[in-house]
Amino acid sequence: MLNGTVMVDVRNLTDHKVSYEIPELNIKRSFNIGETKKLQVKEVKALFNIDGGEILVKDFLSVQNEELLDELFYKPEAEYYWTKQDIEDVLLRGTVARLQDALEFAPEGIVEYIKSMAVSLQINDMAKRQAIQDATGFNINNAISLANLPDDDAVEETLVSSVGQRRVPVDVTN
Repeated sequence: MLNGTVMVDVRNLTDHKVSYEIPELNIKRSFNIGETKKLQVKEVKALFNIDGGEILVKDFLSVQNEELLDELFYKPEAEYYWTKQDIEDVLLRGTVARLQDALEFAPEGIVEYIKSMAVSLQINDMAKRQAIQDATGFNINNAISLANLPDDDAVEETLVSSVGQRRVPVDVTN
């Protein structure tokens, strides 16, 4: 059994900030995208035992200590330890089958990261786009189309610059 003061690495799995509060330890903590922090074992155990804390540890934060995970009776899948680079690799160079396994077995934070990175990388593989949609219901094609729309300022500037100018020539030979 690990001593409560032992430090373990805990990493944010997601593409967004993750925060929690443990009132009995007077702790408020936030993790930025991909950030790793060293936390005491007693804090991780306390987090695991508060309302919603187990979900944070299993789906959104990655505890980088197998002995502690064993003490918490949690045996994560391989994708629990994935980094941004692993996600990029499966999207750009991995097989469709590997992506499907990740979408089925990865923690929710990794699945969300896969979806957002597929859009930002604008993956070309239509089979991978379809696999993501089949597994999550998230339409990568539509998301990429929306991401490529001009921003509101550009549209407004185009409209303003064309005010007072004819768009179609007028025939005045009547």
